[in-house]
Order: sequence, then structure tokens, then C-alpha cells
Amino acid sequence: MSTTTVYVAAAYGERRRAEVWAEHLRSSGFAISSVWHAPRANPTNRDELDMSDEERCVILRANLADLARADVALVLGFAGTPRATWGEAAFAIACGKPVVFVHRGSAGRVIWDSHPKAARVEIAAGWEMPRLGVLTRTIEKAVGL
Repeated sequence: MSTTTVYVAAAYGERRRAEVWAEHLRSSGFAISSVWHAPRANPTNRDELDMSDEERCVILRANLADLARADVALVLGFAGTPRATWGEAAFAIACGKPVVFVHRGSAGRVIWDSHPKAARVEIAAGWEMPRLGVLTRTIEKAVGL
């Protein structure tokens, strides 16, 4: 069983899919520090752009605290991923944390994934999850970077 804690970063609009990835990792023994994607985190199901700046700031602070507690960030970055998700990747790197970037071909590739503390997992299509062994080995390897 892993003792690694993972922060899952993705577009806010993809929170349900991010929760599926988080559950996939939990079932493999990883702890998940991110809660933004859990259904209980947003019971009203409001879009972040419909929130006041004060509400968004509360979410931002919580996300950064969750990220600070993680050993590694898993960034689900595809074409169209918003700046906020890349900001979480940059914050993780600035904190000295490894980041695993999941992308599809060149779609979702960004300058951050060339950092020495970055690892990449390429998937074939859509939000298709890679084989569990590939993902878990990449995360564990990244923690050793």
C-alpha cells in the first residue's frame, strides 16, 4: 500500500471526471489531498464563474492548502485546460513537488511538463485512464525525482 498523497488537478468543469481518477487512485492505496472534485465540495453544483470573488478566494485557498499537503500533483491537462489548472501545476513545481502530467498527444502539453520534476503519461483518447500499473508506477517514480 502506498503512503503517497496525490493532488488531482483538472478543469473545474471536469470535476466529475477528476473524481473518477481520484477514486481510481484511492482504490490503489494512494491518499488524495484534493477535495474540490468531490460531490460534497460543491453541493449546489454552481460554476465557479457564478461565484463572488470572495467565494472563489475561499476555494483557491483551500485548493492551495490541499496541494501543499500533497506529495505529488497529478495534472489532467488536455486541449482547452484553463489557466487555473496550469497555475496549480506551477505552484506545485514552485513548492518543489513533482508533477505528473496526463495528456493526449501534443494536446495538453505545456512548458511546465519539461521541468526536471515533471513526468508525463500519454493517453490514447478522451479521458481514458491509462492502465493502473502505468499510472501508479509513474506517480511513484515522480515522487522519487
